[in-house]
Amino acid sequence: MTEPIRKVRVLHCPPAHAFRVFTEHVDVWWPPGHRRMPGSRIVLEGVGPGAELWEIGPDQRLPIGRVLAWSPPDRLELAWFLGAPAGLHTVVDVCFVGHDRGTEVRLEHRDGPRPLPNFGRTAVRFHKGWDHLLEALQVHVLDRPHDSTQPVGVP
Repeated sequence: MTEPIRKVRVLHCPPAHAFRVFTEHVDVWWPPGHRRMPGSRIVLEGVGPGAELWEIGPDQRLPIGRVLAWSPPDRLELAWFLGAPAGLHTVVDVCFVGHDRGTEVRLEHRDGPRPLPNFGRTAVRFHKGWDHLLEALQVHVLDRPHDSTQPVGVP
């Protein structure tokens, strides 16, 4: 069995703001190079368990994930469809932990309840992918207000 992927990034903002940016503004911080369709949008439709994360292009909607657990501002767990054969998924668990420097984002990406036959090989791509995505999130938060009551992009 392949060990879960674990990543940690510090965001210089309160946990509530980090959670909101991660969920409500995913399209803004998700890099274009990590999209399957040029010019697509990344959208979380709905709130709470059952909400779905999509990549939406001009003629197509591709599923990315579905929310399994929703505990703002502390935790989000997703069934992750990228890299999994139809009918299977991996699990992405993201915790937002407050501390003296802001928020520590702790991400764990592990095999799903029904193990993928190729998770070990796919995990190599996930390692690199999460490094890029979390770096983009970190840069985005650095460029935005830290007040969790302000919408992203408002000075």
